[in-house]
Amino acid sequence: MIYFFLKHCFKIIPCKISHVNIEWGQVHMTGNQNCKHIGCLLANIHTGSAQNLWASITNEASKTFDAFFLFPGGKLNSRNDSDYLRNSIYSLVNPENFDGLISWSSAIGGAVSLSELSLFHKQFERIPYVTICHKMPNHPNISFDAYTGMYNLVTHFITEHCAQRIAFIQGPENHSSAQDRLKAYKDALIDSGKEIYLNLISSPYPWNEGEKAITELYAERKLVPGQDFDVLIASSDMMLFTATQYLQKLNFNIPEDYLAGGFNDSAESSLSSSAFTTVHMPYEGMGITSFYTLQNLLKDSDSSIADITLPTNLIIRDSCGCVTKIQYPTFTSEEDLLQKVSALFLIDKDSATALISPLFEALKNQDSVLLFKLIDLVLERFFKSSKDIRQLIRAVNLIQNSGFFSSTFLNKIAPQIQTKLITSQARGYSIKQYETRYRYSIVNSLKCDLLTAHNKDQLISILKKYLPQLGIHTTALMLNLDLDNSLYVGGFSPDENGSKEDFKNIVFPSNLLVPESKKTLFNAGVYLVQPLFTENQPLGYIIFNVSFIDGALYEDLRASISSALHGIHLFEQALLAKQIAEKAEHSKTEFFANTSSDLIDPLKDFIFKITQIENNLDESQDLLAEQLLFLKSQIQAQIEKTGLIIDLTLSEINEKNFFHYLIF
Repeated sequence: MIYFFLKHCFKIIPCKISHVNIEWGQVHMTGNQNCKHIGCLLANIHTGSAQNLWASITNEASKTFDAFFLFPGGKLNSRNDSDYLRNSIYSLVNPENFDGLISWSSAIGGAVSLSELSLFHKQFERIPYVTICHKMPNHPNISFDAYTGMYNLVTHFITEHCAQRIAFIQGPENHSSAQDRLKAYKDALIDSGKEIYLNLISSPYPWNEGEKAITELYAERKLVPGQDFDVLIASSDMMLFTATQYLQKLNFNIPEDYLAGGFNDSAESSLSSSAFTTVHMPYEGMGITSFYTLQNLLKDSDSSIADITLPTNLIIRDSCGCVTKIQYPTFTSEEDLLQKVSALFLIDKDSATALISPLFEALKNQDSVLLFKLIDLVLERFFKSSKDIRQLIRAVNLIQNSGFFSSTFLNKIAPQIQTKLITSQARGYSIKQYETRYRYSIVNSLKCDLLTAHNKDQLISILKKYLPQLGIHTTALMLNLDLDNSLYVGGFSPDENGSKEDFKNIVFPSNLLVPESKKTLFNAGVYLVQPLFTENQPLGYIIFNVSFIDGALYEDLRASISSALHGIHLFEQALLAKQIAEKAEHSKTEFFANTSSDLIDPLKDFIFKITQIENNLDESQDLLAEQLLFLKSQIQAQIEKTGLIIDLTLSEINEKNFFHYLIF
């Protein structure tokens, strides 16, 4: 039990390593030559449920000695947020670069048909891979029970709040989990004896278009909250948040005018003044399970690995109106209490056994010293994951009212527990706020310097100056040359003396992730492959080692580097145009300089010859002399006109000051 407890608290991993230098997100090794290269496809890392899932899977990958690469390549062919320009990095996931793959298939396929999504995954058939939430034939799939989660949510509103007319905002039409949620909504109504009103169900919408969905219900169908529907449920918290913000601007508030429920338990669920009652999607479980399912598949690619479906939990908060209806269930055993408390903490069975069970033992033995040590561990883990403190308070209330522990002892330690809750939350928030401010101050300085970058070498130098301050010590920048070739612009990586800089431009096949000579830089660790693009053109990609979990900041970095590359391209084009123009001006000057002598000198020769003839004429040849004089005057006039034209032309290219003729 002690080893099991320590293993889960401190992540003891038995292994044989000759030399390891570990920092978060990166492992540099000399003893292990058998590391696998694993890719992970997802739409993004900075919005919605992606923020939670990539954090859990990255944390798990950082504990191994494999090379793990995240590819936030956008939704396939989606025009929203220029996602289609991100898609180009998916082609880098091939057998030449990777031994295995995790694909969050449902996330990247939200804008295409299911047949198109299946066709996209055909390119990975030579790589062992695992999918998340949308299964591909002959490949293991890790999903969650969206149907039961939504069914329980709808049933809760009907049974606990006597809901009569429940409006529903649909998710994407081609998203299997979104369709499961729609089916669960309808089945819960039918099983509760309620009628399904089709006009209360919106059309299918992408996850980021909740406002369009509620506009359809309110503005187009004239459905008024509190009159035409008493509950609004959305397929995701992101959709519900933008929908409720729209209604709030129209003075419809939760829970006074209507009740609301969401799905996913993403960050958006806590942004509203009335936090959303929602269904917790097991992000951590899916990330961890998909990672180790792939590990098992890589050990035996011929084995048949079953699909895994994880359960979901109903999270009761303010938006359903339950805040004033606190009820404590009756538990038949400590095991029942353990399961309920674990669900509120959103931790798995093993972690519950390692942390919560010893805590219960300390409560029964009234061992306050051990108890507070365990509470510190639980609180540190809880707030590190940025979970909702209301869940923690409900767990404490369940323990206090369970009847399994001494009420006298609980009342005695209650003030200390309350103090620990407050101080732990404040400390966690302060640490996170400090780290965020520190990182963004560095990024802002980096952005300012990027404005001064006029070539790619300067860009690499600026990145090398600032990124290591963020813990990003390995970076490689690649640009697209053509369909067959890419250009390694440069980068830097750790060595014994710090960050080693490299400015060598290397052309290499575009199907490779990095040039052959640079592969050793990415033998182990966790890396992020970020697509670089302008308004309508992919530029290339940049690889970072992952040193912290903040998808929004990484996206900010990506956008800033893309903008800098675009500016460098414009500067280089302007410089090239200037050089071409200067060369043209020089050629023009030489041309007219040569032309002036070619045009005028022959005329001067004619005058010279005429003068010679005039000097040899006698008095009997007056008529001929008169004609020669006329011819001479005409040629002289032509010389002056030609000279004037040439001088005018030269003045236009700043080779002659024409005002000389006007003054003198």
